[in-house]
Amino acid sequence: LESIRVYPGRDASFTLYDDDGVTNAYRNGGGTSATLHWDDATKRLTASGRLPTGQDAAKLVQVVQPDAR
Repeated sequence: LESIRVYPGRDASFTLYDDDGVTNAYRNGGGTSATLHWDDATKRLTASGRLPTGQDAAKLVQVVQPDAR
């Protein structure tokens, strides 16, 4: 991963999943996942486990500010 884009405005959570992309090993628990949570009040992203790529989620955050109109 190069970055995780966050559009602030409210709390959010999602699961990032990765497998080999070739076999059906995911059916038997192959692959890795991490649940990411954005806390809008603190402007902080945390992960419940290591990202599939092994990277630190907090270092990948790119907060995207909405266009001011």
